Amino acid sequence: MKKLLTTTAIASIALAGAAIAETKVSGSIEQTYNSNSHDKAAQEHKNTGAIGSETNVTFSSSKELDNGMTAAGKFRLENGSVDNKSFSLSSGGFTVELGIDTGANITGDIIPTVADQTHDFMKHIGTLTIIATDSLSGADAHDKEHIGFSYKSDVGTVAVNYMPSAASDNGSSSVTDAGGSAMEYVFAGSLGVDGLNVKVGQQVSESDSTTAGDITEKTYQAAYSMGQFSAGVAIRDKDDETTTSEVSKSTAYAVGYAINDQISVSYEDRTTEKDGASADEEAKALSIGYNLGGLAIVANIGEIDNIGTTAGENGEAFQISHF
Repeated sequence: MKKLLTTTAIASIALAGAAIAETKVSGSIEQTYNSNSHDKAAQEHKNTGAIGSETNVTFSSSKELDNGMTAAGKFRLENGSVDNKSFSLSSGGFTVELGIDTGANITGDIIPTVADQTHDFMKHIGTLTIIATDSLSGADAHDKEHIGFSYKSDVGTVAVNYMPSAASDNGSSSVTDAGGSAMEYVFAGSLGVDGLNVKVGQQVSESDSTTAGDITEKTYQAAYSMGQFSAGVAIRDKDDETTTSEVSKSTAYAVGYAINDQISVSYEDRTTEKDGASADEEAKALSIGYNLGGLAIVANIGEIDNIGTTAGENGEAFQISHF
């Protein structure tokens, strides 16, 4: 047994040494200016603004093994902290991956937008905006330590992700299962049709509490591009058995147009409804981007009516960014 463990350790060190020799480094800096206002009674503020930034540095490497499989690893530092990491083994179209915030998943919309998605630049309008939670996403299976299996073909990628624990920090010897578990299924691809993009998926999150029920999330999305024009729809629904079987649904429509090689525009209209709410949350956003070739400047402007599905509480957001 000791001999086996020693051999395994030597193999691991050898792989790490080879990976270091072929490591690739890439990075980006996004600078933003945000201005928000809302009339929510408990959080009222007008024209609050701030300058912000986000830095990303990614280290990645890969190596073909003696058996023909490819081993790959990467991690990303976001503002100095590890935000994404993965280790994968792949052969042909099949991949097994261990990591955080990696792999095909149900989070994020495929509808056309210029730069940041609507829920990213509008999420600071009040603490109760449904749009702030990535339009009805819960404890994402891919966003914590998980194992994923995927198969990529000409028509798209089928993936399954399993997260045994939602604990925020699992060390190499961790055995915690705090926070419950989640299983995620997703298909994303073109179905073999030029210009078409489809994403369909479901995630079931199980709580570790005896008083909490399952959370089931589903998404159905499609987008189509033809020349300079693109359009799409994204539908999400969430059934939370803990909150008296609460059901929420978000439906977004978006169009985009590339005016020329430098200028693009997009418009999104999103409605979020919830059982027992006094009103639907309505969000609209317009985005304009200018590509300087290696540098992009984007302006996003949007408004939300009935913040958090509460009638009469409204807000606005403006963001200008370059990256």
